[in-house]
Amino acid sequence: MYFDQTEYGKRIATLRKLRGLTQEEAAEALGITLDYLKKMEHGKRAGSRDLDIQMACYFHVSLDYLETGKEFDHSAERSRLLAVASELLDIAKTV
Repeated sequence: MYFDQTEYGKRIATLRKLRGLTQEEAAEALGITLDYLKKMEHGKRAGSRDLDIQMACYFHVSLDYLETGKEFDHSAERSRLLAVASELLDIAKTV
């Protein structure tokens, strides 16, 4: 796996559009220049680590998704939580 700057830019543009923001509005919200955002969205420039963290928080996505397009697989955690919930329900029935 490697960092694909063009796909990274496409993800940023998609996330911005999903929030209904213009490039100007997103740049202002992120505290960067419009030119910087345009370069990122066109795959000409990557954000700093700090900016990536800020964008991940702002767009409510993981850094993994923002930088690689991969979503974290939560199935193992979900299974453990369901098992704990089931145990708690069993305990509650006996009390």
